[in-house]
Amino acid sequence: MVNLCMLEKVKQLSKIEREVLAFLGEEERSILELAKGSSVGIDSVRRAVAWLNEKGLAKVEEKESENLSLTKEGKEALT
Repeated sequence: MVNLCMLEKVKQLSKIEREVLAFLGEEERSILELAKGSSVGIDSVRRAVAWLNEKGLAKVEEKESENLSLTKEGKEALT
């Protein structure tokens, strides 16, 4: 049986929050995956995820990532 309080929470979600929640489903996904899989831009997804987290409907787990870019020498090596 679905909790009535939970149904009320879901009814009060914005269209974007509902779309992100539906696409998230049972899988863990990144912000980028959510944006690509929905019709919502990445900034809107970030806000929706923050609100879903605040409302206890999603859990945000931040992971450290590394970004790489070419140095001046690396760029010169390409020419």
